[in-house]
Amino acid sequence: MIETCPCCGHPLPIEGVKKHLTPMQLRLFEMVEAAGAAGITRRALMERTYCNRPDGAENPNVLNVRKFQMARFLRRYGLAIVSDRRGGQGAIWRLQAISPPVPPPLPIGTRAFPARG
Repeated sequence: MIETCPCCGHPLPIEGVKKHLTPMQLRLFEMVEAAGAAGITRRALMERTYCNRPDGAENPNVLNVRKFQMARFLRRYGLAIVSDRRGGQGAIWRLQAISPPVPPPLPIGTRAFPARG
């Protein structure tokens, strides 16, 4: 069960999540986590993530792809990065606890239920 702040409901940090993320995923996760319940706009994420690029920035959709790649993994910990309905650069991303956590998939070749005998 994910612990949440009693005041704002924001999920409390979970260190186990961070050690399994790629460096870019970790950077995004930490920015969204640090934004708290107020969240952070996609534009701000783009600016902070790609500020060192000489050409300015990547395609804004790359953040959505990274969020999608992280989603299945985060669900195992009872977390999700959600955005509001606005979409586009003004969309606000937040870290949210989901319940119940989704168990990891079974390894290939195993069965969820034993074979009938």
